Amino acid sequence: MKALIAGAGIGGLATGIALRKAGLELKLFERSREMREIGAGLMIWPNGTRALQALGVEVRAMTIDSLFFRNWRGRLLMEPPLRAISERYGSNIAVVHRADLQSALVKSLGREVLNLGADVSGFEDAAAQVVVKLRDGTSDGGDLLIGADGLRSTVRRQLLADGDPVSSLDSASTGSGAARNSSPSTLRTTAFTGPA
Repeated sequence: MKALIAGAGIGGLATGIALRKAGLELKLFERSREMREIGAGLMIWPNGTRALQALGVEVRAMTIDSLFFRNWRGRLLMEPPLRAISERYGSNIAVVHRADLQSALVKSLGREVLNLGADVSGFEDAAAQVVVKLRDGTSDGGDLLIGADGLRSTVRRQLLADGDPVSSLDSASTGSGAARNSSPSTLRTTAFTGPA
C-alpha cells in the first residue's frame, strides 16, 4: 500500500514515520525547496512526548518542572500540577525548539521519501487510486492521500470545498513567556497572558 502525504511539517513528518512503521510505502510532497529549520519553542505535553517515544523519535528537549500562568499584571492565575500530570500520563512535559523537532523527525523518517519543491495543486479520485497533481504538471498515484499541508491546505480546500480559513479573532489569546533555568535539563516557566 502506498501513502501520499501533502506537507512535510511536523504533522506530515510524524504521520509519515507512523505509516512507514506500519509497513506502508511512502511519498511526502513539500512545497518548499529545502527543509528550513525555522520556528520558535514548543511546549509538548505528555500525550505528545509519549507519541514521539512510540515513534522512536529522539529530540533534544528540556523538561519542565514548574509552570505559572499569570495575567498581564503579574497576578497568578494557575499553577498546573506538572509532577502529578507527568506521573498520571507516564511522560514528562518538554520544551523543544521547532527546528530541533523538525530535524529529529526528518532524521527518523529519512530524506529519501521527501519530494522538496513539490507543490500540490490538487488531487483526483481515480477509481482504484488517488492521484496527486503538482503545480509543475506532474502527478503521482497512491492508495491514500493525507493532507498535512497547513492552514491553507490545498487538499482540505478541494475535499471540503470550504474556501480559505476565516479568522474569528477570539479563538486565541496573546501571550508571552519567560523561562529561567533551574538546571541544564529542566526549566521553570512563567506564561503571561493578556493584552500584547
